[in-house]
Amino acid sequence: CASHVAGLELSRPVAPIIFASKKALEGSGIDTIVKDYSTFNHVILWIDNYRHTTVTEEEIGLVRRLIHRLDEGGANVESLYGGYLLILSAHDGLDGISHGILYTESKSMELTPGSGGPPDRYYIPQFHEFRSMAQTDLIFHRHPELMRDCDVCRKTLAGNPDNIILYYDNPELLRGHFLSVRRSEADRIGSSSLAEEVAALRSTYATYHSSIVELPNPDAFVRASNMRGLDYLNEWANAFSPRAT
Repeated sequence: CASHVAGLELSRPVAPIIFASKKALEGSGIDTIVKDYSTFNHVILWIDNYRHTTVTEEEIGLVRRLIHRLDEGGANVESLYGGYLLILSAHDGLDGISHGILYTESKSMELTPGSGGPPDRYYIPQFHEFRSMAQTDLIFHRHPELMRDCDVCRKTLAGNPDNIILYYDNPELLRGHFLSVRRSEADRIGSSSLAEEVAALRSTYATYHSSIVELPNPDAFVRASNMRGLDYLNEWANAFSPRAT
């Protein structure tokens, strides 16, 4: 379909969305995708259900290779869904991700019909993930140093973890905080090396995992999720370590 539209010689460029399951990237899958879309200057990726806390080191490696191959072929590569994990692939040639303050970071085709916006959650930048408000409350009381990451939080929390209650049912504060720290994440990744990011992921795991894993977390019920603690950070670090490339 994309090739047919491109052949119509329209006045605007055609940028197809490449929708694929993680399994479709195995074997010769990446070669097939690169061949099929090699004529397009701009492509958009939607990897089905690429949930950052459930993907494996191997799956991350496949997505990294796909991005690198497309970029190597001269395409401008963006991702339709994504967060910190995919922003890291700026080092593989990813040019951008598309998500907003009410836009999920991953989506499964099976769950798309009838799906709504995400619930109110707090984005903890050191963990590179959202946490329920209830668990964020517990985390901040145990680790108040995690509260000082953006101007919104420095002003609202004022160093007092009890003030997390001010974020409950206040989506504007949550959005303002998220936009601030996501911008900081992207800027830092743009100026840092992969080795520095991998070291930071391992350091965060070593510092907080044993404490966080003990806390109740309503988000951890997700099938195959590593969100009971911070195991997903190690998965990411392994996938982006020098030996992975």
